[in-house]
Amino acid sequence: MNATIKYIIGVIGLCLLMSAGAYAQKKKALEVITSEVRNQYGSPVEGVLVSSEEGSIETYTDAAGKFSIKASPTGKVMLEADGHYTKVLTVSEIKGAAGIELESAPYQMGPDDMVNVPFSKQPKRLMVGSATSLDINKIFEQDTRQSVYGALNGRVPGTLQGLNVRGLGDALVVVDGIPRPANTINLLEVEKITVLRDVTARMLYGSQADKGVILVTTKRGKANKKQIRVFAETGVMEAISLPKYLGTPEYMQLYNEALANDGRDPRFSDDQIRIASKDSLPLIYPNENYYSDSYLKDYNSYSKILTEMSGGNDVAQYYLNIGWDQTGSFLNAGAGESEKSNRFNIRGNTDVAINDYITARLDVVAILDKQKGPKGDYWKNASEFLPFNYPALIPASLLPEEMRNSATLIDNQYVLGGTSQYTTNIYGDMTLAGTEELTQRTAQLNTGLDFDLSGITKGLTFKSFLSFDFHNYSQNNQTNTYAVYETQVLQSVNGADSLAFNRIGTDDQSGKLNISDAYFYRRIGYYGMLDYQRTFNEKHMVSVTALAYADRFQTEGVIQDDKNLHFGLRAHYAFDNKYLVELDAVQAGTLRLNEDNRWAFSPALGAGWILSEESFLQGNKLINFLKLKASAGLINSDQGVSDYYLYTNTYQQNGTYTYYDGLAQNDYMKINNVGNPNLSWVKRFELNAGFELAAFKDQLYMEANYFRSKFYDSIVKRNNVYPAYLGGYLPYENYGEYLDQGLELGINVRKKKGDLLMTFGANLLYAVPKVVEVDEPAFEDSYRLKQGKSTDATFGYVAEGFFQSQEEIESSPVQSFGAVQPGDIKYKDLNGDNIIDEADQQLIGNSRARLSLGVNLSVKYKNLELFALGTAQKGKEVIYNSAYDWVYGDRKYSEVVQGRWTPESASTATYPRLSAQNNANNFRNSTFWMVSDDHFNLGVVQLTYHLPSSWANKAAMKNANLFIKGNNLLTIGPSSERRQLSVGGNPQTRLYSVGFRTSF
Repeated sequence: MNATIKYIIGVIGLCLLMSAGAYAQKKKALEVITSEVRNQYGSPVEGVLVSSEEGSIETYTDAAGKFSIKASPTGKVMLEADGHYTKVLTVSEIKGAAGIELESAPYQMGPDDMVNVPFSKQPKRLMVGSATSLDINKIFEQDTRQSVYGALNGRVPGTLQGLNVRGLGDALVVVDGIPRPANTINLLEVEKITVLRDVTARMLYGSQADKGVILVTTKRGKANKKQIRVFAETGVMEAISLPKYLGTPEYMQLYNEALANDGRDPRFSDDQIRIASKDSLPLIYPNENYYSDSYLKDYNSYSKILTEMSGGNDVAQYYLNIGWDQTGSFLNAGAGESEKSNRFNIRGNTDVAINDYITARLDVVAILDKQKGPKGDYWKNASEFLPFNYPALIPASLLPEEMRNSATLIDNQYVLGGTSQYTTNIYGDMTLAGTEELTQRTAQLNTGLDFDLSGITKGLTFKSFLSFDFHNYSQNNQTNTYAVYETQVLQSVNGADSLAFNRIGTDDQSGKLNISDAYFYRRIGYYGMLDYQRTFNEKHMVSVTALAYADRFQTEGVIQDDKNLHFGLRAHYAFDNKYLVELDAVQAGTLRLNEDNRWAFSPALGAGWILSEESFLQGNKLINFLKLKASAGLINSDQGVSDYYLYTNTYQQNGTYTYYDGLAQNDYMKINNVGNPNLSWVKRFELNAGFELAAFKDQLYMEANYFRSKFYDSIVKRNNVYPAYLGGYLPYENYGEYLDQGLELGINVRKKKGDLLMTFGANLLYAVPKVVEVDEPAFEDSYRLKQGKSTDATFGYVAEGFFQSQEEIESSPVQSFGAVQPGDIKYKDLNGDNIIDEADQQLIGNSRARLSLGVNLSVKYKNLELFALGTAQKGKEVIYNSAYDWVYGDRKYSEVVQGRWTPESASTATYPRLSAQNNANNFRNSTFWMVSDDHFNLGVVQLTYHLPSSWANKAAMKNANLFIKGNNLLTIGPSSERRQLSVGGNPQTRLYSVGFRTSF
């Protein structure tokens, strides 16, 4: 794979050399060019970006539309402005004219208003689908977070939690035309991200587009626009919250209490607890806190450097992005202290005009992720090892000389503690066990040819595209072994001063190397597209796209590759830029179904009406733009077909049988799957209706949509229909129906007064999922049925507090989960049969928020800008049931048990009585454990200082800025503390950073 990356880097360099050679020219003396810019109506255009010498010299037009710029006599000048079509003129053309006319585009029809849709672009004005396009360059001016998730979070209506669109699940992420993981992208290399929510907008990605599509389009070079950009950021991360476990004396006391509750003898004597409390014999009664500064640092370092270069001329354009980022570790000893995660990426995108009719493009990407740290899982072990299992370190001076001389010492003065049961020492894993190096390598290649077929008919083009992705993962282990030393008491416990030590294991620091957990995947993708775009009589705009698409995904160890194939058609018509209609259709194929069902047709239809162009609204001082839109369509998907060959009987060997007096034997087979030849596609039918509004001289923009998504014919085994004796011999069938519907709203407000510019954005999603039809037992009690309830329903028991006495237990319904006693949770008898069992479960909460909200605010005064973004959700409940929350048996005691029930705390207890056994009654899903997950999170606050152009120009810089930023600063909610706590894994972090960004 290293050879592959070297090859890719070489190809990038060759492409750049070819591109550079294509536009290289001799330096010539510059002269001052002056002119003025007006629109087609004769009005001056202020704020036009005028650039010459391939973008190395820039200026802006003043209020009268005038500008003055230096340029070579044979050079070109580019003029760009929001809401206007870009124009490129030679110096001689400018000098020979009285002025420059820069044509203003109709509302939402300019170059910046082009929305990336599957395999093409559409002006935002003409779209009938529900789609939101994010300009990453503009976002990056305010918010320098680097992930696709960070760009989407809180900025897109209907897409407020990760990559989940409208609550349907994670959307398909498409990078430059092919499905790819979102984590292979750094945001600086992205031009736009488009979220396609409704069925017409995403249809052309076929069955993979079932849950929405997120299109990520990377940057490409622009002719006559040379740019060099540098971004650097460094900072620290702090753990928001760490688990809080009780120490040794507290554990001893509470474990004895748990044993007493179970009617068993205590494990620890009063003397042992007293000595442990005094910490007078730490080698006998250790009290290890694995979250102390002996093991963890307060902060973790973070650094990132990204550079990009782009440019070109009319023949060739290039874009190059090179980046590195590094994250440190919270661990504070040995290999853990120097644990690092490094990521290197390089991307090269090139476009070359072979002739007047053919353009070629070649994109190559190489990504190398390396993470090196100590062996073992520190966070898991820290959450499980009891504080007194062993002392982490033992002074070597206490060991007999012979044992000490042969021991491997820590810091030249300690050996590792342990026992015959605990031969793994957390500190030893960090210092002596060796290292683990995780390496991930990703290579991507896109190549394509674009053909201008206007010689056949005007507006006709053809594009061909081929991609290849390769990703592999491997783990290199440098393995050492170490000995641990068990402490033994030779005298009485009280005041013991004579200890003996037993060595367990051996020290071997040879550093043996081995490779494990190797994994890879490959994806090959192809599409060919015939595109026709033409305007007739200045009123009839026709756009037709015909597509053939295929990709193949191969994973190590999986015999059958995932294959996707479909043919698509999109036909769009606009009359007079105000009446819109679009037809989308896909014919998709699959190998997951029987031959008779391998092809499915998916249609969609959308329409739009721009009311603001009608006579009754033209000239309206309040409304600048108003569009109504609606769409409906059906998507057939094979993504819900969990495996190949479910449509036919499959068998597996189940043993042998003998015959012929035992002299011969044959294998006999067992049916593995009962085939259903009528198994068909999973289906989703969607409706979308909404509007887009711009008002108050474009100071307010609003988009709202109602959506209704019916998902049906899912693939299930109907266990509740067939007789129980059939057991596992049931076929898969198409059955079940689920409905998601809701509202999404996006609002953006922009207000400028003098040097003060304020912008505010809010995005809202309200969605309700419902089970319409599902395979389930025919319960007599309606509260037990899933049908008619929310798809994300959590079922459990209704808790009624704690049993306070034996008399209360005897007078209550019998709880069938084992013997109960005072301090155990009491459940409600829902069906009145005087027995608490599985028939007493009902809907107690939802696992998905009903309302999601994202808000952002920007305040800019002169060169100083403050930006903040937050997200909120309401209507979700969660049950925390990790070993940190459900403490029983020999589990480590966390702080939650301090609120345990005892006879003395019966009226104030917040936790059941302790038990040294698996208390099946208390630890099951119920309202007792359910908490609201409603919360508000302040995701980012960034203060940016835009250096005055006069300062930046002295250093040959453009658009330079300094920033200070905080991420994940605050979470407010009923269970915010627990929500921010990670148990058994890396902690959630808060980031503080400073950075610099500039262009040349």
